[in-house]
Amino acid sequence: MFGPESAGYIDISESYYLYLDSIYRELIVLLGTDSIQLAINNAIPTYSHYDSLVAGPRSFPVSLACYPFDFEGELFNVDSSSNNMQFRYDSLRGEGYSQEEAIALILTDQELKTLPVSFSNGRYDLVLQRNALGMLRMVIPGLTFVENKLSPGPPILLYPNPIGGEITLEFTGVPGKNEQADIANTSGKVVKTVVVNQKINRISIGELPPGVYILRLKNGAGRTGKFIKSLPPN
Repeated sequence: MFGPESAGYIDISESYYLYLDSIYRELIVLLGTDSIQLAINNAIPTYSHYDSLVAGPRSFPVSLACYPFDFEGELFNVDSSSNNMQFRYDSLRGEGYSQEEAIALILTDQELKTLPVSFSNGRYDLVLQRNALGMLRMVIPGLTFVENKLSPGPPILLYPNPIGGEITLEFTGVPGKNEQADIANTSGKVVKTVVVNQKINRISIGELPPGVYILRLKNGAGRTGKFIKSLPPN
């Protein structure tokens, strides 16, 4: 009911809510002492704080502590302009396309655009614009399965790590009957399969070249372990 010149309170039915942002930005000053105006003035510091958080890009460090290596990935980013169909429609209309032409162009290409990203030592700093949504897809060499952390069964221990010619696999509980383990290289290729039905199992890997390997129990609900075969001493 009141415009900015009188500023009694904001009547959203009359679209005076548009002035609220200007009040919070202190472009319009409320000088009244009634409870509504005092409440609005008291909210200005809170508004300013949260507005500053989204005023520009924000950085989100992404870290894979379990895989401290270099690998590639891609970012699906949705913000005010990227992968935003409404923005694209408005842009096409601004370029002179008719409504039907703009919709037809959008419908012929709805694939999400991606950006390449590079992880260094398992880390990547994800930067998003305000009001943006991002999704990362990582391509990790040698990762051909995912361990179910909620799966039953006792964890396994692999030691020493790094190792030379022999690694020890130890069950913290009772091993399963006829348990087997696959050893895969970073390309995902299984290079060795062994029987591990004892509580403590010693596995010879002297024939394997130096590198990173992943051991996975075939009958153990996907339990895995990673080890490094080191270079032989000089």
